Amino acid sequence: WLMWRRTANHWGYSPLAQIDKTNVGSLRLAWAWTMGDGRQETTPLVHDGVMFLFTYPDTVLAIDAGNGALLWRYQHATVGPASQKKGIALYGDMVLVPTSDMHVLALNARTGELIWDHTIATEEGLTGYRLRSAPFIVGDTLMQGVAAINIPKGGFIVALDIDTGTEAWRFHTIARPGEPG
Repeated sequence: WLMWRRTANHWGYSPLAQIDKTNVGSLRLAWAWTMGDGRQETTPLVHDGVMFLFTYPDTVLAIDAGNGALLWRYQHATVGPASQKKGIALYGDMVLVPTSDMHVLALNARTGELIWDHTIATEEGLTGYRLRSAPFIVGDTLMQGVAAINIPKGGFIVALDIDTGTEAWRFHTIARPGEPG
């Protein structure tokens, strides 16, 4: 389960057939993990036996999916209040994380160490921008939707170079003066 909603076309269900209505009743709890207080809306990602959880507030956990042991924890020092988000993304050896204070982070998936940190620039004085969605990876580009709450000009989509975090382009979802649409 490498991305939010499992596949690029967002089919958020498992195609596995080992568990069905004839044997689901024999499932038993293997381990449990208590997450911190706050809104939890993310989908856990699992790769090579490691479960990555994005918890409130702006915390990423790497957990051994077999036994529930914590492998590492990364806590972003958020400036301002934390907001709920849908998730994170995996790419190569990186965990890609949107934060409550308009940063997108790349963490080393094995160690949790910060690889790069990109601050998404917004208009001066406007505070209604939020990173709510999970990053979406296409080729070597990370795309991140930016929601705009009570901002007349609307939100935008920003594209970052996956290796450096450098902004490659942005697309405004509401046309600006002089633009088509």
